[in-house]
Amino acid sequence: MAKFVNPTIPVANYHEKTLQNLKACYGDVRCDTKNDKYYYYGPGNDDVQHALIAKECHANELIAFDQGFDKFTTMQEFENLKITVE
Repeated sequence: MAKFVNPTIPVANYHEKTLQNLKACYGDVRCDTKNDKYYYYGPGNDDVQHALIAKECHANELIAFDQGFDKFTTMQEFENLKITVE
């Protein structure tokens, strides 16, 4: 069975790391003028956790179809992880 995270580290530490990274790469609030709505455009909690798991597993590259992953390419946390957004 593969382990995605170190079992000796409390889960709360991973949640804190996720929150710290999410604050650092928060996306944009955009306005949909056709429908008079605002929406969030950027990486979410799951996106940050996917990137952290890829890093923890020593992945060389993370390929995503979600444009929000572009924000990770400028973050020091993921500087050794090649991030490709298709």
